[in-house]
Amino acid sequence: MLYKEALSQLNKHNVITSIGNELFYRDQIKNKLILNNPNCEVVKFDCEESNEQTILNSIQTKDLFISKRLFVIKNFTKIKKLDFFTDNQFEDIILLDSEKAGRSKAFDEFKKKILFVDCNKPKPWEEEDDAVSKILGFLKSNNLFIEEETARYLYNQIGYNLYKITSELKKLVIFKENDTNKLVTKKDINSICILGLKYNIFDIIDEILKGNKKEALILLDKLFKYEKNPSILLISLWYTHFESLLFIKTSNKDITKIVEYVKLPSTVINKKLIPQSEKIVKNKIIESLDYLVKIDFNLRKGNFNLKFYLEKFILNF
Repeated sequence: MLYKEALSQLNKHNVITSIGNELFYRDQIKNKLILNNPNCEVVKFDCEESNEQTILNSIQTKDLFISKRLFVIKNFTKIKKLDFFTDNQFEDIILLDSEKAGRSKAFDEFKKKILFVDCNKPKPWEEEDDAVSKILGFLKSNNLFIEEETARYLYNQIGYNLYKITSELKKLVIFKENDTNKLVTKKDINSICILGLKYNIFDIIDEILKGNKKEALILLDKLFKYEKNPSILLISLWYTHFESLLFIKTSNKDITKIVEYVKLPSTVINKKLIPQSEKIVKNKIIESLDYLVKIDFNLRKGNFNLKFYLEKFILNF
């Protein structure tokens, strides 16, 4: 069953498989199940790390104090006894997840007996239309509108990366929240998504604070790729961002004072800066500011590989 069709069928099945090369879809299936079953204990296994019998025993062993569980089993195609999931009745919910499907007649038969969700990317020639459709739908659900040509412009800047597209759309929603004009324009996209260096730094620091150093490095690489001369401006904005985090951390969080100091919309402060400040201790902010001052000093002295030292900053954070 296609991903979109399967979303409405999840509550009717106890055993679900999500298989495909689009991790965004597979994560959405998992998140939807968790959302639909808020009282379930979520139990996660990865068949690359846990042996088959341990997983099956855990499913069969019931704790008297837990009414219902949601098992999320990654790389499940390594399990040989797949008939375990079709020959038994389960009160718990079991999500079997894998990037690739099995290649056997037994696996083909197994697929027919459970809810099989196709989580593959569209064909390359269908990716643009699929992404544009998602952009239009997401903004419409948030009471915003965008012309198809403008949606294609956004897609062409990002490519078929559903996580990144969703991230950029969320930024647009925040940006337009108090705007009476609900039409998203190229100017909005250039300000916030494409040319908005300040907002790209928000994204990088978000990934650092989540512990996603690899993704932070990818975003940093893109920033240097697309900005013509980011060095002085970049380090200044990066320092200012951590300065703002320190101000929020040490203030009483009076939003009026924060807006005066940070000079950003209150929605951005509430939804971006304050959550970031809560994830980082004061000493780490001060340590980061000291490091950034040294980078700025060396950068202004002459020839200096800024990208190298910012990568080092991310890796050592």
